[in-house]
Amino acid sequence: MPHNNTLTDIPIPTLSPAIPGLACFASVSSVQAYCFRGHEGLSTTEHECISRMIRAEDRAQRTAAHVLKRRVLGNILGVSPERLEFHQDRNGRPFLRHPESTLDFNISHAGNWVALSVVSCHDQACRTGVDVEAQRPQLDWASLSENFLSPAEIRIMDALDHDQSRLFALSRWSMKEAIVKATGEGLGATLSTITPTVHADGTFHCRNLNGYTIACDGHHVMGAAVFPDTVTAQIIKLDSTGWVQATPVTQPRNSFINHD
Repeated sequence: MPHNNTLTDIPIPTLSPAIPGLACFASVSSVQAYCFRGHEGLSTTEHECISRMIRAEDRAQRTAAHVLKRRVLGNILGVSPERLEFHQDRNGRPFLRHPESTLDFNISHAGNWVALSVVSCHDQACRTGVDVEAQRPQLDWASLSENFLSPAEIRIMDALDHDQSRLFALSRWSMKEAIVKATGEGLGATLSTITPTVHADGTFHCRNLNGYTIACDGHHVMGAAVFPDTVTAQIIKLDSTGWVQATPVTQPRNSFINHD
């Protein structure tokens, strides 16, 4: 991968009136290759957040997430990334304080991947959420299933083979985390009561939200992003060639429940 390029050398994704939603998924190494100019442009708060990470890989993930956030949001707004100012609401959710805008955004990182979702909102209720989750071989999804899967979803997972059941659990976890980040329920949500209607093409619907799941790195890292169901969104990945359209991951056969 060329390390002399920055995101200024390749087209940067943006929003349009026709497509006011955007979700970007990128590996840390891709962000480092295309976006990095050191740590300049990050705020004192962002630096402090990064410094609290004990492991070097966690610091790299957090740095990449903040850099991606600033590069993409700055491009959308036509503002230098370092001029963006962020604050947190009373629930700890970041928002853009300067310049004032109608954008809502969310970031996530896990398993050497970072993600950003953005939506242009002309309605205060318009919010987005994104989540990235890494598959951990030692994780026993069966023992955790009651914490985040509905009884119907547990029955589906139990009927799948080992690999498909782990993919099913990982994708449902990512979907539901993205949903509660968009709704603002956060850690207080009971994930087992959230039952998205999932389609074979990897898209899903829940409440007034439409969502997309993608396999970031094979089936080892799963990402999900949700937007208001009135919003058309573009889902993209950053790889060694630049930004490419991301294809939602197909779901395991016989893993669909219609909750509509």
